[in-house]
Amino acid sequence: MRKLIRRVVPLIFTIFIVGGCSHNETSKVKNEYTNYKTYAFADDFTYKVPANWEFNDSSHRNFFHYKNKYDHSDGMLNVLCAYGAEGLVSDKYSFDTWIRGVKSGNDYAGEIKITIVKVDGQEAKRYSHRLKIENQIYYIDNVVFNCINGWGYVGLLTLNKGDYSDRFNRIINSIDINEDAKSTTKATMETTEATTKAYK
Repeated sequence: MRKLIRRVVPLIFTIFIVGGCSHNETSKVKNEYTNYKTYAFADDFTYKVPANWEFNDSSHRNFFHYKNKYDHSDGMLNVLCAYGAEGLVSDKYSFDTWIRGVKSGNDYAGEIKITIVKVDGQEAKRYSHRLKIENQIYYIDNVVFNCINGWGYVGLLTLNKGDYSDRFNRIINSIDINEDAKSTTKATMETTEATTKAYK
């Protein structure tokens, strides 16, 4: 399993170098996360993961959660903040640079799919693709969003496409970004829009 982690983590870091509810709705949200545990990644964001998933933060730069305690390749959640990532996730150039980093990884095996999503009310990007690690094909579903000093990243590696997709959607929906990060992102977007208009 250490080999799998050693292959996935460099892929993530290669990317940096290259580039109001009703009472019923509130109850429903609480019930949805009854058996989940909340984790905080530094001061950047919090997220919820099923309480019975194994947790490991031994690298001190990544949080790992494993669906299957005895087979870490079967549902491995990786969470981090890419402090070296610059610009806004919503900015085409910044995100395209990120994706070029993904595609330049030795383990990238194609079938990339990209969509725009919302994470805690702000624009984020979700992308999935195949990875080939030691002649085994894996699928990874990823979400990136702006946090205080870089990009928040949450990715789920599975053996089969779509495994645990409901759980992953729930994890993404549970992300709570530090309010300072959201304010900074909003201010940067407003400045960018003003600059763009000035040059038109």
